[in-house]
Amino acid sequence: MEGEEGSIEVRVTADHVVLKNGLHSLWCSRSDGRLHPGNEVSWEDDGNSERLKSAHGVIGKLKFFSDGEWKLLLISEARRVGKLPHGGTVFCIESITVVPLSEKLNPMDATGVDDMAWELVGQVVGGGGREKQKELRDREKLERRLTEALLRMFNESQSFYFCEGGGGDLTRSLQRQKHHQLHQQHSQQQQQQQQQQACDDD
Repeated sequence: MEGEEGSIEVRVTADHVVLKNGLHSLWCSRSDGRLHPGNEVSWEDDGNSERLKSAHGVIGKLKFFSDGEWKLLLISEARRVGKLPHGGTVFCIESITVVPLSEKLNPMDATGVDDMAWELVGQVVGGGGREKQKELRDREKLERRLTEALLRMFNESQSFYFCEGGGGDLTRSLQRQKHHQLHQQHSQQQQQQQQQQACDDD
């Protein structure tokens, strides 16, 4: 099946990257990376936000160094692969997007590889002593390698899946269903034994 457009609208403001899905929204701070839920958001006649392409979901946020910038990982492309018995739709992740949450970087330039981050590091490397420059260059190379490895892991492996609807818990949904069936069977057996015991006592 072909990939489908995500249902989550992604917008960028001066202070936040905002994810909106129906009446629900998630606000991601560009200053400290904090996430918090919000109420319904209307973008009509709002000249203070810009739209990124839609997303299917949020994988999470990360930073490679303790003093580094937070990055938001979004599911940018996904392919429908099937349905679970209880109705949940299963998707395979085909590509992700890395969105920088730093106020110094422009999330509108978010791509598969965060090129703006490398430009920023290059500007910083331009000043300071040679030792500091080498340290920053080494850090830049490491962050680039880690980012590219992360992208390959999601974009090329076809090994990551998620579920929409019907509970949405792909990793435990079938196990939970089976556990519920076994629990019901056990309860019915206990009731039958109790009824049989009551008849024997009479």
